[in-house]
Amino acid sequence: MSAVSPPLSPDELARYARHIVLPEVGGAGQQKLKRARVLVVGAGGLGAPVLAYLAAAGVGTLGILDDDTVSLSNLQRQVIHTTAAVGEAKTVSAARAVQAVNLHVVVELHPVRLGAANAEALVGAYDLVVDGSDNFETRYLVADACAATRKPLVHAAIGRFDGSLTVLMPYAEGPNGQLLPSYRDLFPEPPPEGLVPSCAQAGVIGALAGVIGTLQAMEAIKLITGIGEPLVGRLLLYDALAARFDTITYKRRKPAFQVAQLPATFGAWGDLLALIRRAYAPMDGVIDPPSSTLDVTPQDLQQKAARETVFVAEQGGRLIGCVFLHDQGDHLYLGRLAVDPALHGQGVGGALITKAIDHAKALGREAIELQARVELTKNHAIFSRFGFKETERTSHPGYDRPTSITFRKQL
Repeated sequence: MSAVSPPLSPDELARYARHIVLPEVGGAGQQKLKRARVLVVGAGGLGAPVLAYLAAAGVGTLGILDDDTVSLSNLQRQVIHTTAAVGEAKTVSAARAVQAVNLHVVVELHPVRLGAANAEALVGAYDLVVDGSDNFETRYLVADACAATRKPLVHAAIGRFDGSLTVLMPYAEGPNGQLLPSYRDLFPEPPPEGLVPSCAQAGVIGALAGVIGTLQAMEAIKLITGIGEPLVGRLLLYDALAARFDTITYKRRKPAFQVAQLPATFGAWGDLLALIRRAYAPMDGVIDPPSSTLDVTPQDLQQKAARETVFVAEQGGRLIGCVFLHDQGDHLYLGRLAVDPALHGQGVGGALITKAIDHAKALGREAIELQARVELTKNHAIFSRFGFKETERTSHPGYDRPTSITFRKQL
């Protein structure tokens, strides 16, 4: 949030009088709301009440992200849109509704599809994100981008007559000194395609979106003003047919593997090389020029480890991942990141990258850098998720096109 904002005008003092009289909010809390920048992902069923109540509350800047247009079937639950807006971009229709509620609110429109290439930049421009999306791909993108950019996320989902709500701050520590849980601690992997029906397939009662979306707005206001106890580590469940709320608690999952610095007594260089070869073998025939990693010997690896810091991931006494870190003085260079292909998607690579970042910070380095082949776009998305930014593209000798990308993360 911006450190300074203009004093509340007479009109604002009158408009927010019922907030200001609350001791928990007061003038200071209203100023925090005025300074806040909130991104609302989705201007649909959940986004509609979120936008309406955050605008009424006096949130200074609301970003609206949605690439869809208003359809007639939306109007049963997306209450900020009107019949006259059918066919119009939802961002435009929603902005008009926000301005009708409160002209003091600045509205920023993002009529784009969220993807790995733009998620962190969009999320990083705001103080807080409220996710009202209706598909798992977007939910994971938003959650990962918020975690990487250290932004609080108010997440919710609805279907038929049920809704759920939680607040995610996985970059922060709880009272016990442990990191707070992430979205992937709650839902490790998306469900198989087609297993969970969409709203169009299963239906949803319109008023349910109002109940859950309003609760999202309340959680956002709590986070901005610093009052109350946000739903961190707690999943609020609402059963509309039974008129019942339940809360379940959840924690950060303990990894099924351990990451530690390679001990000085390590001697299984053949096993470590075998792991690296398994990790790099799928790149054979994919990247051009081929990687020279497959040509190294156990002795080469041992000599390299003597000059660098190495972290390894183990599962049941078996090596499943490694990363080599070379100290360049002002920054660390992350090289030879390898994960057993059989364990892709289980967080091993992320744990190694996190350990590398923590090590660089402990050494007081200003950045951490790595190179990746141009063809390995899935890896690029992972690096972006951890806050690495592309800085340059270079070519191997004899090539007239870029073959490698340098990524850098400032610490």
